[in-house]
Amino acid sequence: DITVELPDGSIYDPFILDTSAAGVLAQATRGKDRLNNIEQVVIDRALPGRYRVRIKGFEVPFGPQPYKIVYNWEEPGFELLQP
Repeated sequence: DITVELPDGSIYDPFILDTSAAGVLAQATRGKDRLNNIEQVVIDRALPGRYRVRIKGFEVPFGPQPYKIVYNWEEPGFELLQP
C-alpha cells in the first residue's frame, strides 16, 4: 500500500477501481488498493517542499519484497496536435 504526504501534511491515497460488474463505468476513487500490485497516486497541484512516500506491504507471504517508485512531472502548457 502506498500513501504520499504533501508538505502541508495532507495525505493522498492511490486511485482504485470498482471491479464489480456495476462499477465498470464508475470513476476511480481514492483509497487503499488491496487487490493490485501497481498503484497510482495523482497530485493535481503539487506544492514546493519535501514529500513523504510510505510503502507498506499487505499480505506479503515472503519478505522483504523489493519495489520501485516512479514519478512523472508535467508542466501545464499548450500542445498543438494538428494545424
